Amino acid sequence: MSSSTAFPGQSPLAEMAPLSLCAREPRVPADRLVAEMVPPPRFDSVRFDTYVP
Repeated sequence: MSSSTAFPGQSPLAEMAPLSLCAREPRVPADRLVAEMVPPPRFDSVRFDTYVP
């Protein structure tokens, strides 16, 4: 059994949740941010060679 004071069925993360979105301080590694920077699938066929201004 856990010694946490959380209610049954409540996750420990909910206990530590910030009171507002402004209080959040997310930490995401730079390599994950770069890896997820991909264009949407609808642009798969687009190339600089086919660009028409």
